Amino acid sequence: MGIRKIILGNGKARSLLSVEDIKKESIFIDFMRMLADIAGYCGLEVILEPLGPKYSNYINTIPEAVRIIEEVKMPNVFTMADLRHMVWSNEPFGDLITYADYIHHIHMDYPRSYPERKYPEASDDFNYVDFLYALKNAGYNDTLTIEADIPKDWNVAYEKVTEIFCAAQ
Repeated sequence: MGIRKIILGNGKARSLLSVEDIKKESIFIDFMRMLADIAGYCGLEVILEPLGPKYSNYINTIPEAVRIIEEVKMPNVFTMADLRHMVWSNEPFGDLITYADYIHHIHMDYPRSYPERKYPEASDDFNYVDFLYALKNAGYNDTLTIEADIPKDWNVAYEKVTEIFCAAQ
């Protein structure tokens, strides 16, 4: 089917219900190993998505995801960066460079809209260039998806996103 990556990004499925739940983290680590083992058998990567605090109270930043990945110790487990969640977690874009070897997927949208997920536009009140420069400086050369709501006009959305990428060259 062309599947290469399985993204584990549902915040409700992995949120801690109480402060005490962190003591059960070893169960999550074991689950990640099992998932990675099955995915590896099929030649797939498992991508652990850090989610901002509006979506989860566990694994909110890239360094937190990397800590889990290092405990899982499986060769096909990586993380990703989602512009929206980095902004909500006040995570520095420098983490894209610091943890570049762990990042195998990127999500991008207009990070200040909620619950809507607007397509990014150069006219937004957000500077996408810093994020894109950090990706470039990290040597990132893998999947980048615009994870946004369905636009009214696909051609216009494409043109506006393209403006952002051209500005970052």
